[in-house]
Amino acid sequence: MEELRNSRTHLPKEKVHKVDGVNYSNVERNSPKSLNLRVYLLDNEFKTLTYDHSTRAVDLIDQMSKKMSITNSENFGIFDVYTHNSRVEEKLLKDDDCISDVIKKHKKDRKIVFKCKMFRELNIINADEFSTHLYYIQTKENIISGYFNAPLHIAITLAAIEMQIEFGPFNPEKHKPGFIFPRIRDFFSERLLEQHGSKYIEKRLLDEYKQGEPKALLFLKKTYTLEAMKLSVFGCRFFNARQRRSRDIPERIQLGVKSIGIIIISQETREFLRQWSFETIFRWGYTSDAFYFQLRSLNDGISGTIWELFTNEGETVSDLLNMYQKYILDDIDELHCNQIYMSSDLAIIKIQSCWRGYRLRKKLGSIKKLLAAQMIVKIWRDFRNNKSLL
Repeated sequence: MEELRNSRTHLPKEKVHKVDGVNYSNVERNSPKSLNLRVYLLDNEFKTLTYDHSTRAVDLIDQMSKKMSITNSENFGIFDVYTHNSRVEEKLLKDDDCISDVIKKHKKDRKIVFKCKMFRELNIINADEFSTHLYYIQTKENIISGYFNAPLHIAITLAAIEMQIEFGPFNPEKHKPGFIFPRIRDFFSERLLEQHGSKYIEKRLLDEYKQGEPKALLFLKKTYTLEAMKLSVFGCRFFNARQRRSRDIPERIQLGVKSIGIIIISQETREFLRQWSFETIFRWGYTSDAFYFQLRSLNDGISGTIWELFTNEGETVSDLLNMYQKYILDDIDELHCNQIYMSSDLAIIKIQSCWRGYRLRKKLGSIKKLLAAQMIVKIWRDFRNNKSLL
């Protein structure tokens, strides 16, 4: 990770000592405590923010939000991105993570990335200009990489929008067969190209591109993301897992978390397998090597089905579900304050979350009290689960 200090002509340059064997380039002092940090976006652009020994991840989010006039900054996060065993890995930093501690661990192949951690559909529709760009570049990467498994007809529509963004309106003199062929992998996933062939896809793409009407750049970026929202996996963050409960589902799966709840897809083919909305989920929890959730029972006195999925990312999955549910509740509270009608499904979510201790956790001021409450809740859940399984 590259660190740069602001220039001052009256202060001498000094070298940074090696950290984890990496000799960083010369830096210049801005103040005894302040350093500049490159925070990258997914299109490899970066914004320069400042940090010191006390700066937390949430402080960088606040800086970026003010600098770029981002509304709904709670949807975005700071990610530590690095390469491990020739694979790109990423870790979402918690709000209280100290940035200087993260930087000390950095090597040349690691960088700090600012991107979306939660896709909330209403916020996407009403997003500001910079947020619209962030949603667009992240959705585009997820489509082209195959992280979101898009069928051909949706992928064609998205690629045609991307053509307008990159090349402008269709021009029959320039945009002829073969024009995009050398770069076809910049618009489609490898899976689709293998299934349908590059030449066939290029022909379909040019036909769709012809029909597009000239639009403003911001409109096209928002349209790209809204079109991708048709996918059942849109907005998901996936985690590798294994399941042994159903013979109709492969053992190796990916567990996805999104604004409506939980989905699972095939780890091998990325085919959509199953979905559970917040309205059907009674509660959830995790251990060091598993994540589990219990479904609501339709019959009084009978416990709902329990799904246990083996993963070492259980805490992250649980935290992400809690974040989504928190903001669902905030939206419900806003509707209630404005005396807007609340559907029965939203009412169920509100009742469940109050039961799960949401309001208590919201009022807890200190970390010690929060950790104590979480420990009590975990012990209570484990007791209830073990009792129901006897």
